[in-house]
Amino acid sequence: MPTTDVDLKSLPSYIFYDNLDRGLQNYNDEDKNFWEFIGTSDIKNTGIADKLLKGFYYVYYMHGDKYLYEERWNYLYYWTGEKVINRLTDSITFEKVMYPLKSIRNKFNSKDPYKEHIFSITKDQFEKLKKIYDYFENYNSIFQKIGYRKSDCTAELKKHVEDSFQIYKTLKHECAVKKTEHYCKMFQELVKKYQKDDLNELTCNGTKDPTISAEDESVHYTEVQSLRTGSQEAQLQSGLEGETQDRSMHGGHIQSYSSFDNVMPIFFPILGIFCVFFILYKFTPFGTWLDVKLLGKKIIQYDIDREKTEELIENTYEFSNANKENKEHHFVYYPIQNS
Repeated sequence: MPTTDVDLKSLPSYIFYDNLDRGLQNYNDEDKNFWEFIGTSDIKNTGIADKLLKGFYYVYYMHGDKYLYEERWNYLYYWTGEKVINRLTDSITFEKVMYPLKSIRNKFNSKDPYKEHIFSITKDQFEKLKKIYDYFENYNSIFQKIGYRKSDCTAELKKHVEDSFQIYKTLKHECAVKKTEHYCKMFQELVKKYQKDDLNELTCNGTKDPTISAEDESVHYTEVQSLRTGSQEAQLQSGLEGETQDRSMHGGHIQSYSSFDNVMPIFFPILGIFCVFFILYKFTPFGTWLDVKLLGKKIIQYDIDREKTEELIENTYEFSNANKENKEHHFVYYPIQNS
């Protein structure tokens, strides 16, 4: 069930896990034998095999330009683990029920497999590591909300931040000693990947209404599932219909609005004014009247400019004559008298 908390549902991990919960209904017929094999693995004993398979399809056929594509295998690991962790028994171990993930990722790209030690951890260790992974993935988004000052936030976000930070401190202390433990290797890998060796503690007041926010309209929950090739898309089209709906229509999400929607109230009135002006100009006496007015202004301006030019020429001529007179030399003739 997707969260309706306004501060949580915009975080990356919540968005991706929500998409996995919806999953993809069908698989490519070319992969039929493979998926039937996965369906007969230990996931059949969990009671949620169909739900898990839809999540597997979603990641396997995910298009490369989709949101968080590069993190899809890590999200699938933690999503699957959380789904099955409370369904384990003596005969259904964590390693066995998670084994199909290794097969799926190897089939997609055998050169980029899961690391073996991530399947050899306890339930408690897994739950702590999932908290850390989600927090690291969400950290930048959370920091934008509450990182610069003591900010307003929902009680659920406050709990997510505080619980995650406490687990971070606990694992950091434990793994300074138990460096060779599988879960400590995973923790150190996450710390290195996200550069969180010295994580700052974030905090907020937790009094914000979880259902109303000015930010809510800017959060987009649409995730349209695309396949890796055109042929796969054609074969799975019938199964994809209904899986490509705006997520705001499900799970209590509020419908989001694009930036185009926000400018429409401004754009269309301006466009309407231009249209009315064009019609008046082209098809009514208004156009003739406007042309006459503009032409009259041009004539008046022309006369003004001509008068200024003539005045300038006249002044220049007078100035030139004055200079000429000033430059003339006067000679006085005195007749020579014979004494």
